[in-house]
Amino acid sequence: MALKRAVVTETTTSVTPEDKAALAAQAEATSAVVENEPEAAQVEGAVVDKEPEVQAAEVVEAQVEAQVQTAEVKSDAAAEAQAGKEPETKPRESEVQPEEVQHKQVVVKPSGNTAVANSDRTKGAAAEFTKNMAEQGFEGMELTGMSFDRLKMHEGKFQLGSEEISLGEEIHVNIMSTRNIYVVRQHAGQKAEMYYSYDADGENFTDGSSAAETRAEWLEDGYGGADAPLQIKQYIEGMAQLVKRDDEYEGHMVSLSIPPASKQRLSGAFAVGMRKYGCLAGDLIIKCSVGKKIGTGDEAFRPWLFAADDKMVA
Repeated sequence: MALKRAVVTETTTSVTPEDKAALAAQAEATSAVVENEPEAAQVEGAVVDKEPEVQAAEVVEAQVEAQVQTAEVKSDAAAEAQAGKEPETKPRESEVQPEEVQHKQVVVKPSGNTAVANSDRTKGAAAEFTKNMAEQGFEGMELTGMSFDRLKMHEGKFQLGSEEISLGEEIHVNIMSTRNIYVVRQHAGQKAEMYYSYDADGENFTDGSSAAETRAEWLEDGYGGADAPLQIKQYIEGMAQLVKRDDEYEGHMVSLSIPPASKQRLSGAFAVGMRKYGCLAGDLIIKCSVGKKIGTGDEAFRPWLFAADDKMVA
């Protein structure tokens, strides 16, 4: 009875006298049942191993507490309604409420340090060179692939310039820019005469002058007619710098002449190098080497092989 009185006393702050009397009577009745039938004190299938009197007290306490809380809620709602307020429907502070999730559109802003395309950077440098030279009194100075010694592969060796200086079977270059260039030949054989052009039809030389006179001479020799058309192939011209050398050509600027069969290999070297070294294509050091011979006879050739070897250090 002391336990029951204590429970009822704790709830007097919000329960009416009539509610307390009813709860006390119910508690006494429940206690009498438990004392006469101890097995009724088992809670929802759980085996109770406590003394009957203790079990009865705990059951009574739980029942009274639940009914008191219900009475408190009803009493509060009634008081608010009487005062002209809407009954509070907010959950108790002890209850955990799901956080409201708001979906907002995420806008990714480009970084202010966006890298400039290497080709644009090279064009800008060439234009700046022309401007600076003009300011110094040297008008008409332009940087193109023809401004430097052309580097090509011939008979399994890299050859530099019109003197065809041999640089061996392996070189390292830093390629700063590339562009399409066309090689116009009398025929497909290695001994055919040829010239370079930036025009897909080969109408002009790389300096912009017409190739009509040369083509007329070839036509007289039997090349360039309907029966023997000229061979025009698209190459890649790369403005590059020789690096990782221990001779006088260290840092020498060159113009690479990369054949059609090797263009995709250079693309692959760029792709791998940019991922591996985390830099732009123009900052890579590319190793160029001589591949195995492909084809037979006059049409046999050796392809260029490329591999990203390192990156330039500022």
